[in-house]
Amino acid sequence: MSLIIKTLRNPLALALLAVPLLSPPSISQTPGAPRLAPKIYLGAGYAAILNPDRIDSLFNPSISFQIGVGLPISPGFEILGRFHYHNFSAEKISVPLSDANLRIWTIGLDAKWPLAPPFSPAKPYALLGFGRFKFKQNDPTGLNIRNETGLYFNVGGGLDVKLGPSFAFFAEAKYTIVSTSNESTGIAPLLVGIRIL
Repeated sequence: MSLIIKTLRNPLALALLAVPLLSPPSISQTPGAPRLAPKIYLGAGYAAILNPDRIDSLFNPSISFQIGVGLPISPGFEILGRFHYHNFSAEKISVPLSDANLRIWTIGLDAKWPLAPPFSPAKPYALLGFGRFKFKQNDPTGLNIRNETGLYFNVGGGLDVKLGPSFAFFAEAKYTIVSTSNESTGIAPLLVGIRIL
C-alpha cells in the first residue's frame, strides 16, 4: 500500500503511467483493403425493349448511357445513385417516320451486393434498385407525343474487374420495369464502363 501511495505522489511515475492511457490505439491496416470512398461510374451499352409486343414491334434496340456515384457502406457493398438515358428509334416501321422514337430517362438508387470476397480483383455482384423515370414516345403516326413520369424497378448483376489503384472495368446487365398509365414496359440494358476510385 505504501508503494502505491509513493508512486501516486511521484510526478514522474504518474507521467509514465499516463502515457499508455492517453496514447491513441494503433489501427492495423490490412494490405490491399478497399477504400470506403465515393466512386464514379461511367458507362455505355445496348438496350432492348422486351415487352409489351405492341412497343417492341415498333422500336429498335438502342444505345444507352449512364453516369453514377457509388457510396460504399462496407467493403464491397454500395449504394449507387444513377442516371440512365435510352433513345429507341422507330426504324422497324415500314413507312419512314424520322421523328418517331421513344426516349426514357431514369434516375434512382441501386444497392450493389458483392458475390465474392472484397479483396478479389474480379468481383461479381448483384443489383436491386428503384427510382423515377420520364417516358416520352412519339406515336407511330408521328402526330401524337406521349409524355409520362412514374416509378421504375430494376434487378440485375455484373462483374467488376480492378485495373489499378483508382480504376476498374465493369460490365452489367439489368432488367428495368417502367410502369406507365397504359402498360408496364421492360427494358434490358447491357452496359460496360469504368469505375473511378
